[in-house]
Amino acid sequence: MNNSTKQVAPERQLRMKHVVAIGFAYMAPFAVFDTFGIVSHVTTGLVPLAYFIVFISILFTALSYRKLVQKYPIAGSVYLYTKRIIHPYAAILVGWVSFIAYLALPMINALLASVYLSSGFPNVPKWVWIISLITFITLMNCV
Repeated sequence: MNNSTKQVAPERQLRMKHVVAIGFAYMAPFAVFDTFGIVSHVTTGLVPLAYFIVFISILFTALSYRKLVQKYPIAGSVYLYTKRIIHPYAAILVGWVSFIAYLALPMINALLASVYLSSGFPNVPKWVWIISLITFITLMNCV
């Protein structure tokens, strides 16, 4: 096999539009219902403080990722960063926890959104809303 027939892998690039699309697909537009409905009522208006604390935490996480990307430019995932910095067993745990979080959050959002949508449209069964929302979220993720 000569060098002219070798295939070159395309360069992977993650742009802002991709990050925004992933964020929308992961959170789903209905995530605001639980925050500004149930949580706002239970916490007596402390949601903005919670958002500020989360913002600071995410800022430190983003700065950490920046350093990790500079040190390990080929990795790109929390699993590989954990594997290289801490230990492969810790990376397995981090990978599974991330997977469970990615699986659970959209389902929780679909359940909470179905509560609100069912109150607005009481003739539509909750299971219809749940299936519809999970389908919608799945399609957004596929796109």
